[in-house]
Amino acid sequence: MIHDSVNNQVKTFSQFFEMYNEPDDSSFTHDGHEYALNGLLSATLGMMVRDIPVSRLTWIFDWDFHTDEKRIAATDLNAPIMVTMLGKDLVVLDGLDRLEKAVEGKRKTIKGIYVGQELLDRYRIS
Repeated sequence: MIHDSVNNQVKTFSQFFEMYNEPDDSSFTHDGHEYALNGLLSATLGMMVRDIPVSRLTWIFDWDFHTDEKRIAATDLNAPIMVTMLGKDLVVLDGLDRLEKAVEGKRKTIKGIYVGQELLDRYRIS
């Protein structure tokens, strides 16, 4: 269960992701390929949520750093981020704003779902 701070309700992960879905054509790029975001979000429903050390992910801010303070402030750290491997490093597929909020809040861990390459490939667009 997670707390939806916008509506002040407790929701299951399934209910949260129904609310969280992005526009139908939303996608993201990882390692030179484009992936369908909503398909991957749906596929992760029910997957194990782990506590991921924030320190394993902060390297990404050397390459990509958001500055939209309103978006960061509004993000819900109860929603897990999605991560996968890039070489020997973990990389964020979805949830960079949540990671940035966790860093700003000096959190040691962040909730996350690990997405393996096989699952990721199912949602590859190009």
